[in-house]
Amino acid sequence: MRHNVFENTRPNPTRLCAEAPARARKVLPKENAMLVLTRRLGESVVIDGGIQVTVVAVQGDKVRLGIVAPPSVRVDRKEVHDRRAEFDAGPVMVAMEVRP
Repeated sequence: MRHNVFENTRPNPTRLCAEAPARARKVLPKENAMLVLTRRLGESVVIDGGIQVTVVAVQGDKVRLGIVAPPSVRVDRKEVHDRRAEFDAGPVMVAMEVRP
């Protein structure tokens, strides 16, 4: 039996989708759909022909990924991406003319 490294930390999305009733699967918004792939150590996935994601190491519940992407593509961890978005959407300073 194969061991899922994420089995003890979070639910398996593939198993949840397969076990969900047909009516529940129909109401899931398309933007929440996720492609779930299985890769072994050293294997890769290519995204849009220009981004390569490789499984570099697996230790316990941690997976180390190597990402090769063009310089024009920003690659961030999710928490960094969220923080950048929060910072970019921060308060906007508005210049006002004050007349005496």
